[in-house]
Amino acid sequence: MARQIRHLAIPIEKRNMRNPIPLTLDVIKESLAHFADHCALCHANDGSGQTPIGKNVNPKALDLRLPDIQSMSDGEIFWVIHNGIRFTAMPAWGEGDPAEDQESWKLVHFIRHLPQLTTDELDQMKELNPKTKKDLEEEASSASSCRETMRRQPGPIGATITDCTRRYRKEDSPTWLRLIMILTCLFISTPNFAHGADQHVLGTIMAIDANHVEIKTTKGQSMDVRVNKQTRYKDESNPKGANKPAVGDRVVIKATKGEKKGEKLLVATEVYFSSTKRVPVLAQPAPPQ
Repeated sequence: MARQIRHLAIPIEKRNMRNPIPLTLDVIKESLAHFADHCALCHANDGSGQTPIGKNVNPKALDLRLPDIQSMSDGEIFWVIHNGIRFTAMPAWGEGDPAEDQESWKLVHFIRHLPQLTTDELDQMKELNPKTKKDLEEEASSASSCRETMRRQPGPIGATITDCTRRYRKEDSPTWLRLIMILTCLFISTPNFAHGADQHVLGTIMAIDANHVEIKTTKGQSMDVRVNKQTRYKDESNPKGANKPAVGDRVVIKATKGEKKGEKLLVATEVYFSSTKRVPVLAQPAPPQ
C-alpha cells in the first residue's frame, strides 16, 4: 500500500526519467564511497538496513536489495534520494536543481549494484564508514604512541619518522592520513628495523615449518627467520585463538639475533599476523636447516 502511494506521489515524467550518468567502474567506486559515508549508517554497507539506527527508526530502514526496491525505475529511486520521504527517517539528500544532482544519479547505479556487492567492496566500505569520536581518539593515541616509539630509534629510521611527522602535522591532515604516511615512510625506508636489542621484520610468509619462516619483505627481499618453542604467535583477527600463521599471511616479526657468536640468523620471539588478510602466493618448501 505504502509502495503504491509513493509511486503515485511521484510525477509520471519524473518516474520515467532515465539515468543520465553512464555506468562505469569509476562511477561505482565513487558512489560506493558516497554510500559508505552517507547512507550506510542507516542502510548498512550491504544495503540490508541491519544497523542500530536502521532497525529502530519507524518505519525501519528498507532493505535496498529486495525486488520491491530493485524493480523501481531509475527516476523513482532518484526522486526518493533527492527529495526524501515525508514522515520517515529518510531525508532529502538533494540540493538545488534536480537536473544538476549528479551525485544522486550515481547512487542510483550503486543501489542497482547492491545485490552483486563483493566481499572486497564491503571491506573497502568499512574503511570509508564515518569514524566515531571513540574511533578517532583511539587512532590518535595509536599514531602518537607509534610515532614517539619510532622517533627514538637511532640512525635513519628515527630521522625518517621525524621528517614524516613534521610534514603531516598540519591541522587539516586527518589522523588516518598522518598514520598512513608515517607507516609508508617506514616501509619505504627499510624492510626491518631495530627496536633496542630487537629487530622487526615486515612482509609476507613464503614458506614456513616448525623451525623456520621465510619472509618476502616489503622491498621484495627474502629473509629467513628461525622459530622455536618460545616463539609466541598472535593472530590479530582472533586474539584468543591458538592459530599459527601460514603461507600468504602478512606478518610483523619481532626477532633477536642468534645466540652463537657471529650468527646472522634472526630468532623470532613474537609473530604478529592476520589470517583474514592472507594473500595467495606460490607455496615453497621451507629453507633447509
